Amino acid sequence: IAADTNINATLGGIITAGRGFLAYGGTSGVADLSSPVTLDLTGALNSTTISAPGLVSSNRPYNGWMLMGNPYLATLDWESMYGTADVANLNATIYLFNTTSGSWDSYNAVTNTSTGSGTNLSAPFQAFMVKASNATVPTLNFRTSQTSTAASTYNMRQQNNFPIVRLHVKKNNVQVQTALTLIAAQATAGLDADYDAQYPGSFNGHDFYSMTTGDYKLQQNSRPMPATGISEPYYFEYNGTGNYSIDSTLENIDPMWNVYLEDKITGAMHNLRTSAYNFSHQATNRKDRFVLHLTALTTSVNEVSNDNGPIVAMQNGTLNVRFSGAAASRKLEVVDLSGKVLRTVVMENATAAEIDLSDFAQAVYLL
Repeated sequence: IAADTNINATLGGIITAGRGFLAYGGTSGVADLSSPVTLDLTGALNSTTISAPGLVSSNRPYNGWMLMGNPYLATLDWESMYGTADVANLNATIYLFNTTSGSWDSYNAVTNTSTGSGTNLSAPFQAFMVKASNATVPTLNFRTSQTSTAASTYNMRQQNNFPIVRLHVKKNNVQVQTALTLIAAQATAGLDADYDAQYPGSFNGHDFYSMTTGDYKLQQNSRPMPATGISEPYYFEYNGTGNYSIDSTLENIDPMWNVYLEDKITGAMHNLRTSAYNFSHQATNRKDRFVLHLTALTTSVNEVSNDNGPIVAMQNGTLNVRFSGAAASRKLEVVDLSGKVLRTVVMENATAAEIDLSDFAQAVYLL
């Protein structure tokens, strides 16, 4: 919107071209999204290059957020902007407000992935958030060459073939938050400006995110896949009570990978491939309640060991267990993720044992 454009006199003020603003209706400072609000705006339309004003740097996890605005009467394409000289020292992700869920949906221009209805396209005059990637003041230039002829905000570029687990938190079958774990060899276990999407918070009171080193909350957590799999903690916050569910959308996930959600309050280990997980929430519940377990099944001889336990190798349906020294008696149990004991072996003055598991389906078992 042009620099001299005025918003409705009830709100007052002048909108600077390229800067976003957030308006809400309600009383006593409480936002009410249930009824539409009409804003009257007047001014000249932009057709020139605009350098976004008021950009700030980031040297801590929770600062460096900026609300920008598409200044053109045309759809703006974030993928035409990111990776060029017009965007510098900003993360690869933009965030668009979802008026239905009251949350910010993200789109990452490097992985071509989104949460919720996030997209690379922002509608004419639509606001979107960006996040500074470091302590250097960012650059963000708008040009008409970055606009798209797409008719809808909800068109999205073809996504890359990254393995993705999307988790959707629902209340009364209505989605209130979503987050995802993405597997990329180029990513790290820490914060990646190009591959992660930081969590910006929400307006519906529900927070759902993972966490990386440095206390960065993530809406999209990209990381490499270790040989032993991934165990990703997820945090859920809501200052109230209710009954919820978490279901998953699996994209490019190998059918031989196990996808389980652990509830650290109830102790449940739920297979997300089979159904959604239902849970009850209290405001006093621990935040780090859930863990996403993504594990590749063993298809050849693979050994797992630790300093205090045995060396374990699986081959042709037989579990081989070997200890560094003998003991008078050892009891070994193989259990499934529900806690059911499948096999029991007692070792007397022995250092090795073989346990036949050929009758059981490929899955995650505990020794």
